[in-house]
Amino acid sequence: MKNSKITISNLAKDLELSTATISRALNDSSLISESVRSRIQARARELGYLARTVKKQRDRAILNVKLVLPHRNQPELQLFYDLSELIQGIREGADKVRVQLVTLLESEAHQIFDHKKGGHVDAVIFAFCKVGKPIYQELKEKNVPYLSINRTLQGGDFIVPDTDFGIRELLEVMTKSLPDKTQVRPLMIKLKTITKEVQSAREKAFLEVCAENKWSAKSESGLILEVDQLTSIDDTFVNKILNSEFNLIVGMNDLVATSLIQCLLHATSKMKRAYVIGGYDYAPFVHLLRHPLYTVSMNVKKMGERTGFWLTQKVMERKQEVFQEKIRGKVVVIE
Repeated sequence: MKNSKITISNLAKDLELSTATISRALNDSSLISESVRSRIQARARELGYLARTVKKQRDRAILNVKLVLPHRNQPELQLFYDLSELIQGIREGADKVRVQLVTLLESEAHQIFDHKKGGHVDAVIFAFCKVGKPIYQELKEKNVPYLSINRTLQGGDFIVPDTDFGIRELLEVMTKSLPDKTQVRPLMIKLKTITKEVQSAREKAFLEVCAENKWSAKSESGLILEVDQLTSIDDTFVNKILNSEFNLIVGMNDLVATSLIQCLLHATSKMKRAYVIGGYDYAPFVHLLRHPLYTVSMNVKKMGERTGFWLTQKVMERKQEVFQEKIRGKVVVIE
C-alpha cells in the first residue's frame, strides 16, 4: 500500500544512508551500485514509499536528456540539419522546464547508461538516426522514455516530416512552373547511399502522385533513376537526361538536385528545353545556386518544439500514450 507520509528522509534514516544516495537509487542513477540500488528500492516498496511526481515542480525541474546524433561517414550529409535549430526548438517546446542535453553519437549509444558522471537519465532522443534493438529494449526495461526524430519506430514514439504532403506540394508547385500545355514528364533521381527509410518514403510518395496524375515515362528506366554516388551525376549522366523526354526532375535531396544543376549549367548550349528541378530538405547551400530550385523545408525547429512538448508529456506528466506526429514542411522556391 502506498504511503504518502514516507519520505526520502524517512528511508535515509531507516537505511542509515544519505538522502542523496536514496534519491539517486530511486531514480536508477548509475552513480549507485546495483546491489545498493536494489536494496533501497526494495525497502521503499516495503514501506509503501510514494514518489512525488515531477509535475508539481515544473518551474524548477531540470531534465537530464541524452541526445543521440548520427555519425556520418559522408561529411556532406551533415549539411542538411541545423542542430542549433533543433536544440532551440527543444528548449522552447519544453517551456519552463529546463533541459540539460548530453550528446552522444549513434555509435556511442551503448554508453547511455555506462558513463557514471552522466547521472540519472530522464529521457533519450534519437535525432536523425536509429540504433540497435537491444538499446531500445534496455530503455524499455529501465522505463526511460525515448523518442526518434526523422525515423519511425514500430510501436514507439517518433516525430517525422509529413513526406506525403511535402512531395505532393512540391510536385504541384513544380508543374505550375512548366510552360502552358506542356506534358509533364517527371523523373526522380535517388542515391544508393541515402538512408533507406527516408528515401523509400519519398520515392513512394512521388510514385503515388505520378499514378494519380497518370504521368508516365517512355524510357526503360521508368520514373525512378538510381545513381551509386553523387560523382555518378556527371556529363555522361546529364547527356542521357538531355536526350530523354524528362522535363520535371526531382532529386532525392538537395545534394542530388544541386549536382544535377551544376552539370546542366555546363551543358547549357546543348539544352533543348527548360527543366524544372526540385530537391528536398532545404539545405543552406541551395542559396548559392545560379539556377531555380524547388525544395521542401523539413522544419527542424518545429520538430524540436514538439520534442520539447513530448518531454513535458512523458517525463513531467507521466503520460503513457504513444506519441507519433508528422510535421508538415513547406515548399521553398530558390530563384
